Amino acid sequence: MTRKETYWFIYRTAWEVRRWCERRAKNSKYWENLCGLCATASKRIFTKLKNAGIPCTLAETSYHCFVLTENYLVDVTATQFDLAKVVILNRNKVPAEEYWQPKREFHSLSSFARKARIR
Repeated sequence: MTRKETYWFIYRTAWEVRRWCERRAKNSKYWENLCGLCATASKRIFTKLKNAGIPCTLAETSYHCFVLTENYLVDVTATQFDLAKVVILNRNKVPAEEYWQPKREFHSLSSFARKARIR
């Protein structure tokens, strides 16, 4: 995949997962801003990207999860921080916000399941 094709695959995947989260959050314990779904959403994105051959990691702060690829940060639950529904940022231009400064990164779902503080 070219860099442009990779970006559009990530974009489509992020929106697909965001819509899935919105459906799941309806009439459930999750807030409208999807607070509480970051780990679940990130695992879904991670799996879809890995299956497409796009190297990525699950990133965790002390209270938030998102996905990192070689070139992008992908976050579909950033609405809990009053941001856009889908955030895809160039890794070189990520703001120094605490919720996007990973304390740990995981290269597999099994390591995330064993070691992550957020599930």
